[in-house]
Amino acid sequence: MSSHSVLRGNVALSSVGPMIWALSAVVANAEVDVAKFITVRPGNIAIIISAPHGGDRMIPDIAKREDRGQKFFETVRDQRTAELAELIGKNLERLLGGAPFIVIAKFDRRQIDANRAAEDAFTPPGDGGPKLVYEAYHKALADAAAEVTRRWGCGLLLDIHGQARFPDAIVRGTQNGQTVMSLVKRYGEEAVAGPRSFFGALGGKGYSIAPTGEGDDRIERFFQGGHIVDTHGSRNGGAVDAIQVEIGARHRMPERLEATARDLAAAAAVFADAYLPKAKARGR
Repeated sequence: MSSHSVLRGNVALSSVGPMIWALSAVVANAEVDVAKFITVRPGNIAIIISAPHGGDRMIPDIAKREDRGQKFFETVRDQRTAELAELIGKNLERLLGGAPFIVIAKFDRRQIDANRAAEDAFTPPGDGGPKLVYEAYHKALADAAAEVTRRWGCGLLLDIHGQARFPDAIVRGTQNGQTVMSLVKRYGEEAVAGPRSFFGALGGKGYSIAPTGEGDDRIERFFQGGHIVDTHGSRNGGAVDAIQVEIGARHRMPERLEATARDLAAAAAVFADAYLPKAKARGR
């Protein structure tokens, strides 16, 4: 079941419920078919998977981003994070009996960075194809969060990224607890760094986690979390908690990808059993 909409200079959303199924826009005389540049799938468990930096599709007639002194300007692709997000989704469906909501960028980060505020996300700023694609990505996440909240009352957004600074580690980003405020309010710090938390479960499988959450190593000093978790997490009173997951380069090597996806999904399932509504988390 799908539909197709075209508008000039605006985002046109065609959806079943709140989720985007097809979207395109006409800017000037060139059509930008946003569905070619974003993967969006509705889910039936209270988990959302986002991957904004794994795409490699260049949008025709769109300028590359320019370094104008923006904070944390970067254009490098997070290798194999789009593929990893898909694999996590498939493994979660096997483990929990339901699929997560999926929002994955196919567009290239050299043109659009969905993990930055709009004024720093594309060049030039203002109306046009980059703005429409950028807004469509965030609209899909906002719709997913709204649907999760409506159906389950709370949920988890995992924003999948890649990093090479700590190639053997997986780094947590919650803006030092700001994007998981609802979770901490309900269950305390254990839900973020304890043994049944997402990162605690990964640590139990032998992964190096930073920060550990133990002793003095509790502060997120690196990869603290960007615009996506800040916007769609529970910082401003929402019920969906958001975590930026920075996966070390060695865990994203082709020969490791399947195992990494299985372990990430298993950790999310441990979290779901502990901190999400159990019956609903399995789509029953």
